[in-house]
Amino acid sequence: MATGTETKYAMNGDLSVAYRTFGDGPHDFLFIGNWFTNVEVLPEVPHVAEWIDGAATMGRVIVFDQLGSGASDPITLDTPPSLEQWTDSARVVLDDVKSEGAVLIALDGAFSTAAIFAATYPARTAGLISMGGYARARKADDYPIGMPNDEAQSVIDLIAGL
Repeated sequence: MATGTETKYAMNGDLSVAYRTFGDGPHDFLFIGNWFTNVEVLPEVPHVAEWIDGAATMGRVIVFDQLGSGASDPITLDTPPSLEQWTDSARVVLDDVKSEGAVLIALDGAFSTAAIFAATYPARTAGLISMGGYARARKADDYPIGMPNDEAQSVIDLIAGL
């Protein structure tokens, strides 16, 4: 199990964004997970804990839960956060830990948030690492490798029913 700080909270408007930090050092690494991460559980998953421990040898690892997931404030399905709000979550967490900039490490579904952050705050982005990122999820005439619409809708229906 990776050991880090206890869960802390940064404010994104009137919503709390949960985060934890691991290690310290000359570099900050901001892990931007999918909407279903949980900062309380991630460090207990063996392969994730190994990754956090390894990255923490190079600097401070910062992980956070997007609005509506994990230990962050809940949202309603009627008003899901926009990409801009999720991007703001990354910014307020970096502000709260007093980080001037970080290497962004984004999972597949969070890559768009990380890319928007990098484009909006280039001075605060030391690097951008994609772990399975994609330009868009759904198939289209100009994006033939995407997920067919019926499959995408099935995934959305499954998630909404959880």
